[in-house]
Amino acid sequence: MLKVSKEMHPIYYECKRRFGVSWDGGVCCVYGDTAYCKYDLRPDVIAHESVHVRQQSEMGPMEWWKRYFADKKFRLEQEIEAYKEQMKFVRENCSRDFKRDILRKCAHDLAGPMYGNMITLSEAFSILE
Repeated sequence: MLKVSKEMHPIYYECKRRFGVSWDGGVCCVYGDTAYCKYDLRPDVIAHESVHVRQQSEMGPMEWWKRYFADKKFRLEQEIEAYKEQMKFVRENCSRDFKRDILRKCAHDLAGPMYGNMITLSEAFSILE
């Protein structure tokens, strides 16, 4: 079960250093069973972050983060799984317009520099649709 905290977890500083993310911009970092985010999380984001809770429970949060930082392919695989779950939630529970907007945002994120620019935007859309 995902817990949510508005406190800033120390893992955020490493995410900021490596990926340029912003706490005020709404980045969410999961460590163990808790999502750390300055803002309230939408239900679709909870679905996404819950996948990271499960992933971390399988290998331990510290080991997961070490590998996430070091291995672009691993990071992309972990995020694809989480984004797919987020899109599943959106398809089942949200309006067509919201689905379109979230699909666009998720595809741009997935194809972007944080995940190593390893796939094209077109590939990201194909994976998430």
